[in-house]
Amino acid sequence: MIAHPTAPPGPSSTGGIALETALKMCNEFQNIVGWKMTYRLENYLKIGRGLRTLDHHVGILGASAGFFQEFLENGLFDGSVSGCWNYAMEPMVDYLEAWKSGDKETAARLWPGLQKLHNFVREDKSHHHLKYKIATWLRGLIPSPYMRPPMPRPEREETLILRDLLKNLGLNVISDEEIEAGLRNLPERPRRSRTTVLA
Repeated sequence: MIAHPTAPPGPSSTGGIALETALKMCNEFQNIVGWKMTYRLENYLKIGRGLRTLDHHVGILGASAGFFQEFLENGLFDGSVSGCWNYAMEPMVDYLEAWKSGDKETAARLWPGLQKLHNFVREDKSHHHLKYKIATWLRGLIPSPYMRPPMPRPEREETLILRDLLKNLGLNVISDEEIEAGLRNLPERPRRSRTTVLA
């Protein structure tokens, strides 16, 4: 099983279950083979180093793609569970293969554009799943960027920024005409029902 350890922020962790609890879980449930790293960078490093102290292997699976280079530099990246693979798989694979083979020149060439894209996707935590879907639609991989309520509708400005960030990586995207038509033809949001509370 792969743990998805999101939790409210606490004094010893931001973005996921704290280290003491994580280690206890991995020791008591030996069928945990991977830990999705939902943490901010400083906690990622702390949890990752803690997982390396276990007497059995638990894969450290990066989620925040904008920090993959830092994860690799610290030897704390065994794989990934991330929405980034939906929209930028090809350059991400090229980057990781270059890093693993020691081709730092290629990795250094690819990384700035990838980091810029991923950081834009993740800059608003309440919106990043929508941006995953917009970017995947822009690649022509799904028919619509629409997400059901209460998720917001895609905004034209963020859609065009994502288009340009993808194109700057050399990725094919749908035409501007398809983008405009897709945004124009999104389903309307249903009206919210009003609830009357009687005293």
